[in-house]
Amino acid sequence: MKSDNLTAYKDQKEDGIAEKNNTLSDPEMSGFFTSTQRWGFTTSQQMVLLGMPRRSVFYRWKSGELADIPHNTRMRVGYVSGIDKALCERFAAETQRLNWISQVNSAFDGQSPFDVMLNGQMEDLQNVWKYLSV
Repeated sequence: MKSDNLTAYKDQKEDGIAEKNNTLSDPEMSGFFTSTQRWGFTTSQQMVLLGMPRRSVFYRWKSGELADIPHNTRMRVGYVSGIDKALCERFAAETQRLNWISQVNSAFDGQSPFDVMLNGQMEDLQNVWKYLSV
């Protein structure tokens, strides 16, 4: 029995899932997909935001299979959720939120928040979130 568990864990690691018992709730992950689609991110760009999981893992997450998500990915989803919440608090209209995401901003060295987030580092998501949370 123990070897079966070890084999299953190794299979999970090969799929890019590094930790056991790390889950996100369905609303958190569905919120990630809803926000990023509304902001205009493609599937490939959503994968960058999530830390480049394997395509098969990405589609499992997107379909609601949310067990064993790496800590790094959970943090990334949390930053996207925080960005969405901060945008809603800062701007009443959806068009204002979408404009802010896509417009260049001197605080980000002339890049748009959209482009900053696509740099792929968790720090980039954190920086956009921090800017909005001030």
